[in-house]
Order: sequence, then structure tokens, then C-alpha cells
Amino acid sequence: PIEQLNQFLNENYTIGKYNEFIYDKTSKIIIAITNDNIIKGYILASSCKLPHEDVNKEIDMEIKRLYIHPDLFGKDIGHRLVQEIYQWMKSICSNKSTRVWLGVWEENYRAQKFYNKLGYNKVGEYVYIVGDCRDVDFILNKNLY
Repeated sequence: PIEQLNQFLNENYTIGKYNEFIYDKTSKIIIAITNDNIIKGYILASSCKLPHEDVNKEIDMEIKRLYIHPDLFGKDIGHRLVQEIYQWMKSICSNKSTRVWLGVWEENYRAQKFYNKLGYNKVGEYVYIVGDCRDVDFILNKNLY
């Protein structure tokens, strides 16, 4: 139901939540903006908190959000944001065993194809709860180095 989705968004996509990421040294947000200062996408990464037994919470990283405006699909913006976030991850974690994890909705085929091209592999899945809705998210990972 739309009311539950709105409640979820109002609780999890707030200025306060983003401030928590901004002031956390293990988190990074990179924003894609146009020449006329319009935000067209962003990537958010931090230490990994996905529910998978192989996650090493000491060294593994997670791409938590990657959103691109549909006008920029296929224009390499997502790839460039991911490459920039990898550079940041390497700057804070030099362990060669570090893996990058992410969750992607089972029906987001475009994103799955994108991550597959970047070398991610499906290693599990979990139920992502939004109100009364139970969505299955695939867990993907790859080595950072």
C-alpha cells in the first residue's frame, strides 16, 4: 500500500538519516549533478550490514544506494559513480580481502544486468520488509581489489 511506502520513505530517506551517513567516517555519498546544478543521481556506501554469513563486518563494504535519473540511463553515470566509490573504499580499506556487497530487488532486472557487467555475483537473498510488503532482494558481491 502507498501509505506504508510513504511511511517507509519518510522514516528512511530523511535529512537526519543522510546526516548520519555524512558524519560517519565509514560512509560516503557521491552526487552526480548537471552543469546547471541539478542532482541527477547519487551513490551511498558504507560498511556492510547485509544479512549474510560471509560478510566480514570489519573490512567489507556495501553499496547501499545507487540512484540515477532515468534521463541518464545508459550514459555511463552509474558506472562512473561506482568507480568513484571504489576509489574511496580503497582509500579507507587497504585489506586485499575486502569485498563489496549490495542488495538488489529481485524484479529490478536493469540493475541486476548493470551489476553483473561490473562483476558482481549473486551469493544469497533476503526478505526486505516495507510495511506489509515482503520483497526478495538478491545479495551480490565482488572483491574490491
